[in-house]
Amino acid sequence: WRGQGQFHQAGRGAGKYVGSSQGLSMPIGGGLRYRVGAMRGTFVSGDPIQKYAEVGDVVLTNQRVMFNGMFNTKEWLFSKWNGAAASSDETDYIFHVSNRQTTSGILFSRSDGRLFNRFLAVALMAAEDGIESAMAAIRKNAKEITSDKPAIPALELEA
Repeated sequence: WRGQGQFHQAGRGAGKYVGSSQGLSMPIGGGLRYRVGAMRGTFVSGDPIQKYAEVGDVVLTNQRVMFNGMFNTKEWLFSKWNGAAASSDETDYIFHVSNRQTTSGILFSRSDGRLFNRFLAVALMAAEDGIESAMAAIRKNAKEITSDKPAIPALELEA
């Protein structure tokens, strides 16, 4: 499967410096003052957030999900896959892999996100059980869908 998505990764919001200063100011004449002092404090990091970056191509295979953009290229191998999280509308995905300390993911349009979700399920099945097993499950689902169609009602004509 191939589509468009926006890459995002874990980061932090804006931080701030929290501290105080103290000192002494003395007049030295002619309207001038001499100041001696010190500052002390610490930097407080911002809250953890997902930082959205660029839009690029997303490629899904039976071994990995890849993002290819102008500035970022990422891959999430299924062999290192720990799990994923998706938004309720199936547009935003966060992937957890064992070789990274921070999470990252892809934001899709609504139509691409739903399609990606369906293909991701099949790709994970193929990665775990093999392609033939995934194809057998697809054939079974297709057969169930066609056999579950409602019958066209017969029209009774009054004489």
